[in-house]
Formats: sequence, C-alpha cells, structure tokens
Amino acid sequence: GVIGRWEVERKKKEEDAHLMVPLREAVGLQGERVIVKVPFSPNDLLIWKQSAGAYREDPERTARVVKMVIKTQNLDWNDLQVLLDTIMDSTEKEMVFKAMTEKAREMIRLRLVDVTVNDLVPRKYPEWDPNSTGGSRRLKAYQELLTEGIRNGIPKTLNWSKLYSVRQEKNESPN
Repeated sequence: GVIGRWEVERKKKEEDAHLMVPLREAVGLQGERVIVKVPFSPNDLLIWKQSAGAYREDPERTARVVKMVIKTQNLDWNDLQVLLDTIMDSTEKEMVFKAMTEKAREMIRLRLVDVTVNDLVPRKYPEWDPNSTGGSRRLKAYQELLTEGIRNGIPKTLNWSKLYSVRQEKNESPN
C-alpha cells in the first residue's frame, strides 16, 4: 500500500544520505585503509549553490560554504571543478584561479614549497592518488588554496560613502 511504499522511499532516502561523501575511507583486500570515491548527487550541488549564494556579492560566504563542503565531503580535484562550475560563472572561476596562482607564486617565492605553480594549481586533471601520502597531501594543499582563492578572488572595493563621511575638523591637521 501507500504506507509501505512511503516506508521504502524513506529508507532509500536515508540510505542515499549516507552516500554523499565523494572520498570515503574503506578497508582494502588485505585489510588496509583505502580511500574510495562515492559520487554526490545533483541535489547536493543544488543545495550547495543555494548555500553559497552569489559569489560576487559575498565571497566570504561562498568561501565558508566551500570550506564546509570540503571538510565534510572531502572532494577530489574533479569534484571541486564540478562544485566551482555549479556555484560560479566562468569569469568568477578565472578570478579564483588567478588568486590561487598568485598565492602559489608567493608560496614558491617564500620557499614554503618546492614545487611549480602548476603542481599547486593544476588546470587539468592531476591524477592525484588519494591513497598515496603525496597525492593526499597535494589534494589537501589544493583544497586550502582553493578556499583562499575564493576568499580573495574578488577585488576588495572601497566603500566611498564611508570615505566621504569622514570630515576633518578645522582644528585638525591633515595627517
């Protein structure tokens, strides 16, 4: 009946809710810890897009949402590109990549890392293996750079109305 079908649908939704994480820990054939990919749903993307809001209006909010999604879902490089394509237009995405590239160059200049800009901010699928220490570390670095790139991708604008509201008194010096 209707109640039985509803119960099956409810259980299916509960099961689906547990399959949202793209990179999830599992046990390998020899009992070792392995990372496996479990795809997220289009509905997840819709929710994240709504949560992120308009990037140009509030880059900080978008960065917080992306950081939360990364933290809870552990997105790989491809998933991050899908997320960006969902929450941003191509111009916004380019601004983020520009900010990421600038940060990567700064890290290289300060000798914080011993790799190239392309290693830190690959534009093509880098084939990082999340089961290797190096691949996992590179993915984490990319996730952090991405969050920072989102936060800093939109140039900060001056609030001219606040600037014009500042008045110098007759007895004050201009310095």
